[in-house]
Amino acid sequence: MIGVALFIGCAAGTPTINTPVRQGPAVAAPAYRNGDQWAYQIVRQPGNDEQIRISYRNGKFEHDNPTIFDGAIWAIVHRMDGDLKALTFPLSPGKSWSYRYQGTNPRGRTMWRDAEVKVVGPTLQPVKTRAGLFKAVEIQRVEAWGAAVRKTTYFYSPDTKSVVKLIADIASPTTNQHYEMELLKYSSGK
Repeated sequence: MIGVALFIGCAAGTPTINTPVRQGPAVAAPAYRNGDQWAYQIVRQPGNDEQIRISYRNGKFEHDNPTIFDGAIWAIVHRMDGDLKALTFPLSPGKSWSYRYQGTNPRGRTMWRDAEVKVVGPTLQPVKTRAGLFKAVEIQRVEAWGAAVRKTTYFYSPDTKSVVKLIADIASPTTNQHYEMELLKYSSGK
């Protein structure tokens, strides 16, 4: 079991992550190849399980579930479009960054969200997924909007050029939700 430890404080509305860093090499940006493919299982509590399939073709990501792919919680692959900066390479232990983006709440209202991200460093043991065991880099993100806070821990593997596991909890005055995402399958393109 992988532990998640986030300590949150607020300085001018921006969340803060105070997790100790684990030393290791920096991870360079991925070089995607035509035909790279990923499949993920998403478990929501409360809610339904979902899957998403992603492929990389002709310089673009294609997917079968835009709600998940475009959603702020699913930082699956290194996307350079939009304001969401969940992955900023190189992933060096201790590196941190903040950003602001517009997200939609469950009622369909657009709100600004403030996020802080920190690269904790390489995991002590390989991350276990249904697709296998992967060496990975642990990354933590805390987002705040209104009275809600989302704490996310995700594990990026250079072997799959993607996040292989993600764990997130959202707390607000009206709801508490838990999400998990796990890699089911990865195949490299040509």
